[in-house]
Amino acid sequence: MSLDQAKEAINSAILKKKPIKYFRYLDSVSHRRGSGPGRYPVRALKVFRKAVDNVEANAEFKNLNLEKLRIIHLVATKGRMLKRFTPKAYGRAGGLDRDLVNIEIIVEEVKE
Repeated sequence: MSLDQAKEAINSAILKKKPIKYFRYLDSVSHRRGSGPGRYPVRALKVFRKAVDNVEANAEFKNLNLEKLRIIHLVATKGRMLKRFTPKAYGRAGGLDRDLVNIEIIVEEVKE
């Protein structure tokens, strides 16, 4: 998938025009017309759009042709966990864990 196609797919899903297809964890995911089960993960897509924009800026800095760039590898892995505590009644404290995610995008310039 080219960078332009990826940005177009992300923007259309943020505007809730075209859903992102889901292949796992389909217990409560409803069917979307023309694409099967899917959702509109707007908050995650906004972060993902920043990562794609960052890839585009890095490629431009390295003098690569932006029209010929193609995403060849994309993976999201589990990152570190932020552990915090929230105060509760009677002097107790409850745990508040926040999971982070690492996004890795690799692009290459297509030779024609």
